[in-house]
Amino acid sequence: MIPFKAISTESSPASVPQSKTSQLVDGASTVLEATLKVLELLGSVTDKVPYLNIITGCISKLIEIRNEMTANKERASDLLSKIGEITRVVAQGLQDLDENKRSVAVRGLENDLKRYQSVLNETCGILKEWTTQGFLKRTWKHGDFPAIADGIDRRIDAFHDAFSVARLTALSTGQDALDVKMQTLVDKAKRAELNKWLKPANVGQSQKDAADKYHPGTGAWLLECAEFREWIYAPNSLLWLSGISGSGKTVLSSTIIDKLRTRMEPYAFFYFDTNNSGQQTVSQLLCSLVTQLSVQLPSLDKILHEVWKSNASGQHFPSNSQLISEALIPILTEFTQPVYLVLDALDECSEREKLLDAITSILDSELFNVHLLVTSRPEVHYGTNVAQQGVSISLEDCVTQDIESYVDKLLSEEDGWISENKEAIKQGLLDHGGGMFRLVSLQLDELRNCSGRQSEIEEALLNMPTSLTDIYHRILRNIRRPSMVSDVGRTINWLMFSMRPMALDEIIDALAFNFKKKPLCFNKAERMKPKALLDACAGFVSISQGEYDNFTMIKLAHASVKEYFLSVDGQKEISSNCEVSEQAAHYLITQTCLGYLKGLDSVLDRSTASCLYPLAEYAAKYWAIHARHCNEIKQDLSLGERWSTDIIGTSDQIMRCKAPLDTMIEILQYDSPQYIMLSRLHRIDNGDLSWYRESSSYYPTLYYSAFLGIPQLTRELLLRGLNINTQSGRLGNALQVACYMGHLEIVDLLLEKGVDMKAQGGEYGNVLQAASYNGSLEIVCLLLEKGADVNAQGGLYGNALQASSASYKSSLEIVGLLLEKGADVNAQGGEYGNALQAASYRGHFEIVGLLLEKGADVNTQGGEYGNALRAASSQGHFEIVGLLLEKGADVNAQSGQYGNALQAVSYWGHFEIVGLLLEKGADVNAQGGEYGNALQAAINQGHFEIVGLLLEKGADVNTWDGKYGNALQAAINWGHFEIVGLLLEKGADVNAQGGEYGNALQAASHSGSLEIVCLLLGKGAYVNAQGGKYGNALQAASVSYNSSLEIVGLLLEKGADVNAQGGQYGNALQAASASYYSSLEIVGLLLEKGADVNTQGGHYGNALQAASSQGHFEILELLHQKGAIADTIKV
Repeated sequence: MIPFKAISTESSPASVPQSKTSQLVDGASTVLEATLKVLELLGSVTDKVPYLNIITGCISKLIEIRNEMTANKERASDLLSKIGEITRVVAQGLQDLDENKRSVAVRGLENDLKRYQSVLNETCGILKEWTTQGFLKRTWKHGDFPAIADGIDRRIDAFHDAFSVARLTALSTGQDALDVKMQTLVDKAKRAELNKWLKPANVGQSQKDAADKYHPGTGAWLLECAEFREWIYAPNSLLWLSGISGSGKTVLSSTIIDKLRTRMEPYAFFYFDTNNSGQQTVSQLLCSLVTQLSVQLPSLDKILHEVWKSNASGQHFPSNSQLISEALIPILTEFTQPVYLVLDALDECSEREKLLDAITSILDSELFNVHLLVTSRPEVHYGTNVAQQGVSISLEDCVTQDIESYVDKLLSEEDGWISENKEAIKQGLLDHGGGMFRLVSLQLDELRNCSGRQSEIEEALLNMPTSLTDIYHRILRNIRRPSMVSDVGRTINWLMFSMRPMALDEIIDALAFNFKKKPLCFNKAERMKPKALLDACAGFVSISQGEYDNFTMIKLAHASVKEYFLSVDGQKEISSNCEVSEQAAHYLITQTCLGYLKGLDSVLDRSTASCLYPLAEYAAKYWAIHARHCNEIKQDLSLGERWSTDIIGTSDQIMRCKAPLDTMIEILQYDSPQYIMLSRLHRIDNGDLSWYRESSSYYPTLYYSAFLGIPQLTRELLLRGLNINTQSGRLGNALQVACYMGHLEIVDLLLEKGVDMKAQGGEYGNVLQAASYNGSLEIVCLLLEKGADVNAQGGLYGNALQASSASYKSSLEIVGLLLEKGADVNAQGGEYGNALQAASYRGHFEIVGLLLEKGADVNTQGGEYGNALRAASSQGHFEIVGLLLEKGADVNAQSGQYGNALQAVSYWGHFEIVGLLLEKGADVNAQGGEYGNALQAAINQGHFEIVGLLLEKGADVNTWDGKYGNALQAAINWGHFEIVGLLLEKGADVNAQGGEYGNALQAASHSGSLEIVCLLLGKGAYVNAQGGKYGNALQAASVSYNSSLEIVGLLLEKGADVNAQGGQYGNALQAASASYYSSLEIVGLLLEKGADVNTQGGHYGNALQAASSQGHFEILELLHQKGAIADTIKV
């Protein structure tokens, strides 16, 4: 507990006269009462402290509670003392500031005070419940009162630094905001890099969608119940909400998340969603949680960054176990305050056992500050032992009142016969709703179809479905036309098994076929009205606006819809019209996409095609993937091929089985409109547009076929006499494409048909290099068996060994095989110069070890990174750096963009490797590279800790070299305030001359950093130092794109010569008049301080000419008012 020394009532002989505050609290007998006095005094001098009255009221309540305590008195008293002391510190600190500084400080404190008053309010309720006469002996599953008090303790401790005198001082001077801004700038790049790597799901959209369905007043019972309070306060707590499908679990989760947001304490959440392929796996959950949590504490990015580095600097993806043990748990451990995790719809996770294991790992970590809430259907809850570790709530027992409120709201929006029969309808909905919001909503939709006759209403209420299965049956049976039932089934197939979310107009076109006529062919005349489809699918689908565009998206309305159509009952109901299953969907989508592409009979540009044919892009990109997933399509292709050769089977069978292949061949006719459109809509060469022209050549169809990976299609094209060795495209030829894509069967087929295996060309130079980079061991073996040259040169990576070493797939087996077959371990060429540098860059530790074992030269120079050590260092591969040094790598070898390994690793921010290189003899002052030396490289990226380490190890703080002249000017240029301070502390010459801006003060003045200018002046910078691009600091500040009136005023206040001559613009007045970011205020200030309005010199001759040239009419007018002579304008 923080000692209560500051307001002791004891006095000493040497005591000074007491302040007004001290006199007021002199008689206080407790910390809380003394604190209350300070709060009241603060309130008497200002009304601008947010939440002050609420906090004061809470302290008063706590005093009352203390006086009424009958249980848990000792532990509660300790807690109350801590609350009193921390509250007193912030109140006293604000009281001691003058009015101006206090106003600045309270603006910065507002969020902290808001959070603090919320914690105090809840603490009052908890303490009253557990310590006063109303207390009943009880136990919580997660602990009794001492455990609850510990939880409150942790909350209060979290405010210790926020309310400290140092923080208040920093807030009042603006330093706190500057530090936050600097940290934000540094973190942005890392954050973008980590997000690109982990690709966290957009759960914010799920939260918005769920919150939009919230009905005011519902869920209040949960937020007020004892189980929820236990979850909030008890250590390491688990609350499990279970409820049947449609019982409102997801909306309840959104309500809880909104509540946590108002508490302003760390939290993260995840919605599992069968409608969203990005929110179904444990890996997606973990990536989302660690990403959400890491942004809530500045130090946490370092934890994630270490995991990133350990995965080849983001080239590999972390396993679930690594995400838990090296990311999530360490991140949770870093928080001193409580952290809340909300996981919704566990039953919609596709990896249930892995999910339960992950939850167990979180709970077993025994982090007292972690509070986990999950929702699921009952079968998940009852089917695991995990639930026994927490408190459970069954929603069936609790949501009756919420559903009644929901029904009242729905009926209040109705008129006509529904409004007239409101009570009877309400009772019917409640009686048959089964505790499900969704069922009630669908039942009301059913009732709206009634004519309003009394007998019909009574019959509808009497026969109302009592389960989701029953009401889904009824929705299907109410569709009058069998063809529409079939269209509903096809729609469901598309929505369940498409490769991405679908737009409504795409689904409309996916149904625009005469499905009785085979083969399918798209027909615009078959397009139905969207309303007709939505009416038929009512209850099964929902629509929304796309997240990044204006498309109307369509998706399944609820997880129960998918379950219904895949269930035995659902299959029976629809099977006579349209089968719904994964295989049926792939067959349907393949046939539909082929028929759609077949209907593209005119050549259009890409944007026009997407507008006129909404499904075209999807069909072009995904038809082959669906075909490869479909067993029936594959069987048809195989049988059709065999029957047409052996002439077995009936003609109808042959026609049916050959139909898909015939359509594929038709679409792939070179120069046909269909093939041109297919090529435009599906750019298979990963963004390489060199081949893309509106009216000329496209890839040979054999090349395209090899990319798609359908062997029967490739075989048929070969039978039609296509040139097997045609060169084209990024990958050169069909064999290289097949090797790159990993299509073994097609590779074998092409080799069988006599393709030139040794043909050179394409991105990878030859087929062995393409296969080696792809990581397909079987294809590499096949090529070597067929005589491929293991040391063939050319292509991006120079040779197959470098390609396999550079591969993201990290195939140790392929590297070993190539070496066994005679690959030259030191062969030079390609992007990385040699295989060792490639493996070192990618972070393939085992491959690096194998290459060294086989004789790789550790110090060979060449390639993008100069040598293996520099490559590994730049990517942060600590273990590989250590291994290379152990094997004799020259720690000071010079080459490449960064000159040497130390400069590279200093730039990229790998602190541990910097230490290792220095330990192994790296020259801390070695010159060369883009940034001149390691110190400037680290400064460029704002790596404060590395700068400190380099200086500690002897880096010359005043060396002139590199992009910005010296380290001090480099730090100023990038606005790194803390590093500027450190450099000055370590002896940087504040008045050193040189560089683009001549000196540090001029550089800071041009950068617009008032804080750095103040710091430099405080350290003795000459305000009138001459030199550099702008002659002096005043001119630099006057012309800056960050033009700062405050800096100009400060320089003048410190004695800057307002008429000093020199630099690009001759003087400050001309600079301010010429500035693209012109500031009338700065011109006015300079004139006010005596600037000569007619001084000649500089780029424009004088201020009037400068303002005229730039069209600054207000400045022109001011200059004329101050006596500028037009005759002095140069011609």
